[in-house]
Amino acid sequence: MMAKLTAIAVKAALGKPGRHSDGDGLILAVGAGGNGSWMVRVQKDGKRRDIGLGAASKVTLSQARISAAAARS
Repeated sequence: MMAKLTAIAVKAALGKPGRHSDGDGLILAVGAGGNGSWMVRVQKDGKRRDIGLGAASKVTLSQARISAAAARS
């Protein structure tokens, strides 16, 4: 099982381009410039969708988890 992200890990990840998973479909996507955005990956009717939850500079990890849970339900 993968470890959940922490607030410190999120700050460190913002300097590393790529996708950083928190589990349950919540992902911190970091671009080449170091800017991050939260997204949640869900599946409905056999189709996978990525739903944007906001910029990491505006949305905290705990807010992103709450938004992801709402999007999954």
